[in-house]
This record gives sequence, structure tokens and C-alpha cells, in this order.
Amino acid sequence: MYPRQITEIRKIRSLFGIALMIIGGNAFMPLWADQIVNRSLSPQEIADYSLPDGTQTSSGLLNVGRGGHIYAEAQVDRAANVTGVAWEITSQPLGSTAVLGGSPLGSDIPIFSQGEREVYQVADRQLLVPDVYGIYAVTATVSTDAGNIVLNQWFTAAQYVGVGKLVAHGEAGITLDQQRPSDCFRCHEDAPSHWVENNARQCSFCHEDKAASWMETNHSSAFRRKIDGIGVNFYQESCNECHTLGFNEALSADNGGFDDLRDLFGWTQPETLASGNWEEVPQDLKNLSNIQCENCHGPGGEHFVLEAGEWVFNTPTISLSAGDCGRCHDALPYHSKNVEWEASRHSVATRYPTGEGRGACVRCHSGAGFIDYVDDTDRYGTLYEAITCATCHDPHDATNPHQLRKVDDVTLMDGETVVTRGGLGKLCMNCHLSRRDADAYVLGTSNHFGPHSSPQTDMLVGANAIEYGKEIGRSRHIFVINNTCVVCHMQETSADDAFNLMAGGHTFKPSWDGGTPDIHEDDVDLTAACAICHGNIESFNFKQEDFNGDGFVEGIRDEIDGLLQELALQLPPIGEPTVTERVTAESHTLAQKKALYNYLFVESDGSHGVHNLSYAVGILKASLEDLERPGNFFGSSEISGFPGWRTSQWYNNYNTDFYPWIYHDEHGWQYVSDSSTEDGVYVWDLGLGSWLFLSEDTYRWMYLFRENSGWVWTFGDNQPSNRFFQKYEDQSLFSVPAGLPLD
Repeated sequence: MYPRQITEIRKIRSLFGIALMIIGGNAFMPLWADQIVNRSLSPQEIADYSLPDGTQTSSGLLNVGRGGHIYAEAQVDRAANVTGVAWEITSQPLGSTAVLGGSPLGSDIPIFSQGEREVYQVADRQLLVPDVYGIYAVTATVSTDAGNIVLNQWFTAAQYVGVGKLVAHGEAGITLDQQRPSDCFRCHEDAPSHWVENNARQCSFCHEDKAASWMETNHSSAFRRKIDGIGVNFYQESCNECHTLGFNEALSADNGGFDDLRDLFGWTQPETLASGNWEEVPQDLKNLSNIQCENCHGPGGEHFVLEAGEWVFNTPTISLSAGDCGRCHDALPYHSKNVEWEASRHSVATRYPTGEGRGACVRCHSGAGFIDYVDDTDRYGTLYEAITCATCHDPHDATNPHQLRKVDDVTLMDGETVVTRGGLGKLCMNCHLSRRDADAYVLGTSNHFGPHSSPQTDMLVGANAIEYGKEIGRSRHIFVINNTCVVCHMQETSADDAFNLMAGGHTFKPSWDGGTPDIHEDDVDLTAACAICHGNIESFNFKQEDFNGDGFVEGIRDEIDGLLQELALQLPPIGEPTVTERVTAESHTLAQKKALYNYLFVESDGSHGVHNLSYAVGILKASLEDLERPGNFFGSSEISGFPGWRTSQWYNNYNTDFYPWIYHDEHGWQYVSDSSTEDGVYVWDLGLGSWLFLSEDTYRWMYLFRENSGWVWTFGDNQPSNRFFQKYEDQSLFSVPAGLPLD
């Protein structure tokens, strides 16, 4: 590192607002800022696009090994009309002769991130192969109809240094030695030079906690286990590119990586995988073995150096991009995780709910936001990133199976329901749940009414919908499927399956649309997980009962759709097969809001009853009954312009907002019994403190159930605060409340 570079680093940092935090291979910039990135490139993409021999893979990081390929990509707003791009290396290490040249990535290769494709276009690409350790400052001036856009980025070429001194630790793999820095050294610049040279540049020197937890992961022993034949029967030298550090056999790639030390020591790969191979590996080569910090964060040789009496820091990349993992996990036929993920909705998480002011949204709509939520930070990062590998899997921590970030119990928004079952699926439940307390929520209004898109957890457990005080049935799925979501949505497929890579696994899809999204006859459901209990079924839409009462036993999903259609016809706009999510005080009664919530709850769940058939049927039927009963019993209709109020030809006017409680304009509060029919209605009259029997044939005579029961006449000018009645038996009068003048 030279003083001129130190000055240049500071200059570039000022341009980027001291942007030391790198996310997804991109500088920490405002949402949708035009940018230069190092495009990720996986082995599968090299094969798919028939790229030329010698094309290297890329993790998309801003720091690379010397001689590695940087696929510089200038990204600008899709609306811009780009007329030209001028590139320049504005600063590079002393002695470097590296230049920007034509990229092997053609125009047919899209931006790596599917989310970024929605916002950016590629203005131009260049290839940079750094030849000297240090910083390369790159500028791209993009000419457009609206003027020039000047983009700046710096890339670092560095040596691989390893996590730290490692010693054998039996079958558990490797562990750090006991040397540790003093707390003083981290701040004071007068530390002994031998510490800087021999320890400080290695990751474990400052990141003991991360290194210690990393050692419990499979990454930390990946190479050791494989050459010892543990869990594998095939492993060849080409596999080292992913299972060791800095492995790059290109002639230009002299970066201190595994292959460089292999050649230095003359070590050869054992032909037979057997116990004891690891013990024969030279210690210096062991230090660059396995999948370490720098495999994912880039080489750390230029992380910080002591130059001219001062520390100069150059933060390595902290990437959440799937491209970082894809350099190794995207190589068919054996490594399919990225291909599957790209077919999932997670890979195209929308940018709309991210950005400043969206702290409540990014918990689930951005990979960075979810990690902040899991870490229980005070403020969630609002920078956009899709739901990538590192969102769900913690690269440093093997506490949970598959290094999942969070499998704790989940509390629903009703504040009462705690989901203790669900196994690995409880990770998914952190986001796939309603954001509402249903009973409280329906009392209000909203332009986007409903449970907020993804109430799958609520549906699965059968809770937090509108239940009308009833005991709604629930299926046994939550109790009998130990890992819930994972078992059904991540089923294994084989290369012989037509739906391989399009359903199951990390697509998280339990079905494949047959390649025809608008034609459902050729859809394929992954029913293997169902067969354990349901027998040999070929579709989720198997027949069970006539739930919607149309006289035909159809598939369960069709039955649910029938109930939804029936309910939609009774919700605003009345008589239409669709519903509106815009709810105002004037547009919907409380009864309609309750039914609409249940409609959207079932619709948003998306399983058409598969997650919890009994609960879906139960709340839809309860909603239909609740909407129908007030009109059927009293032969009433809505009063236009007065939401919640109905009028009956024989029972006059009453409000149903809190049905089965009604508020009658003469009698006040009355509770309508479930035992009522169109021929006779039973109500509990709050003022009388008694049950009454009413019917169209006898009203204004009502039968009073209490001591000295009998028929009573109610006068037409009554009001809830002062009512008068006459007994049939003796023609005597009485009032409610008692003591009112009877003349």
C-alpha cells in the first residue's frame, strides 16, 4: 500500500459517503442508485451461455484474488436512454499494468439479481484482471439523453491469508490455537510489527466469536472430511475450487491460494479417499483448506495494513447475494440449490416494501431486514436484497439444523396463539403469518383490507380468523407433520422427473404448472408427502365431501373455491364474483367486514384448503351463516346509506354490527338465538332480562319467558329508554324500566 493509494482511498470514500458496508457485492447506497458491480458468475451460467474457455467464476465481491476476473457491470435506471459509456481506471497500485477490456459476458446474459432486473439495465460491461495487490478505482461515465451519469467503484486485489492458525482436532475437524490479541492492540497503532505480520491479517485475530462458531459448521471441515472419505465416495482435484481457499489455476492467479501452496510444497491429491489422508497434508496447506471466511468474503490480505505509521482499513465484502453461494452451489447435475432458488418467489422479492420508512416491512421483504429481525437489532436495515441463501441460513452458526437462523416458537398477532410445533418449518412461520389481530382489526377500515397476504401459519394451526364464537374444526397437519412447511414444500425430486428443478427443493413449490401457467389440467402436484396418510393420491384436489352444498362432491380445492365464490356474491360489490379490499365506514357493515376478512384469509393462504381444510371450510361457512341470518329471520333488507342497519316489514329497523346482538330502534339490545328459524325468532331482551318469542304472524304480540310467562303486547311508539307492554291474560300494563307513568 502506497501513500498515493491511501489518498485515493479517502477520496473515493468521500464520494461514496464513507460507504464501508458492502451488501450483495454493491456499495451501501440509496435505494435504486445507479452503480458499478462485479457481476456474479456461476459454473452453471458459464455452461448455459457457452462462455469461452478460461472464463472464471465470480462471487460478485469487490475484493478478489490477484489474477481473478472482475466482471465490471455499469447498471443504470431502466428508463434511461443510454447512448455510450466511457470507462477509466482512475487509480491502481504501483507497478500494475492492468487495463479494462471487453467482457466475455454478452448482451444475452441478464443482470444476476432478478430483483435488480426490475429496476436496472446494463449500460455496459468490462473485464478487469488485477495484476498487483492493492486498490483499483474504476469510473464509468454513462451518456444518456438526459446527461451524463458518473459511476465510481473500487475493487481490491488481495492475497488469501486464512482464518488463523489451525491444529488438528480429531473427528471434530479443526480448531483455533490459543493465541489471542489483547484488547489494547486493536486501538493502538504502536503494536509490535510481528503481530501485524503473523497474526493480525488473519480473520480469527479480531473475529474470534465468528471463527469459533464457524468451526462447528460443515464448511469448516469440508475438505478434510472428503479426502478422508467421510460421507463421500467421489472427490477429485477439480472439487478443490470450492472446498479450499483461493483455488484458481489460471496462470495470472498468483494469490497465495491453495493451488499455489500445493505447487510450492509439491503435494499431490491422494488417489484413494481414506482415513489418514488429512494427516498427510502439510500444515501450511491445511491452513488454506476447507471453506473459510475468505471463500465468502473475499481475500483479506488488504483488509488493513500499517502504512506510514497509520492504519488503513479496506473492509472486505459482506454479501447477501445468492451469487456468492452460487459460485459453488450452481453447477448441475450435483449442485442445484441456486437453480431451484431462481425458480422460487424468494428470488424475485419485490423492492416496493423496502427503503427508508419501511422498517416494518423489510423484516420479511428484504434479506438484510430479516437478519436484523433475527438479531433483534434496534433498527432494521432497509436496503433491498432478495430472500437469498444467507437470509435463512447463517454461514457462521450451526446451532440449528441446516444452519437455519431461527426455529424458535412463533406467536401469532392475536397475542394468544403460540406455535410450539412445526419443527424446521418454524423458520418460515416468522414471515408467513397474518399481520393482524383479526377480532380487533375488523373494527377498523383500510384501503388494503385483510390479513396482509400470507397467513399460512394462522391457517395451518387454525387460529386468528373470525370464528363468531364457534368451535371451528381444525385439521391434524400441524400435529402429524413434524417439520411442517419443509416436508411438503421442499420435497426431493429426481433428474427423471419432468418437474425436476421446477418444484420441490429450494423452489419451495409443492406443484409444477407443467410449463403452462394458465392451463391447470397439466399441473403436477408433489403428493409423496401426502401419501403417508392419504394413500395413493395424484392431486391435492382429491374428493372428500360436498362442502359448498351444490349437490356435487368435487375436489377439495374446487369445493373451497365454490364457497369463496358464494361468499363473494354476498360482499360488496353485492352480486359480483369479486370483492374489494377498500373498506370504509360507509362501504361495509361490521358483518361484511368479518366475512371479507375470512374470505381474504382463505384466499391469501393460497392452498385452497390444503393447509387446513376443516378450518377453511368452517370459517367460510360461518361467514355465510352470519351474513344470511339477520335477513332470513326477520325478512329484512339493508337500509341504503346506513351501514349495518336493516329494515323488516314486520320487525321494523335494527342494527346488526354486533350480530348475534342486534340493536332495535324500539327495543334496544337483543340477542338472537341460534335456535331461531324463519317461522319464529327467539331473542334475549336485555331490558326485560328475559327471552322472547317473535314471529311475523303474531307480532306485536310477543311471548315472554319468565315468571308468569305469557303473551304481551308492545306498543308502536316505544323507545329503548321507555317501553310499555300490556299482558294478554289480565290486560294489565307494565313498563321498562319499571315505574314509568302508565297513563
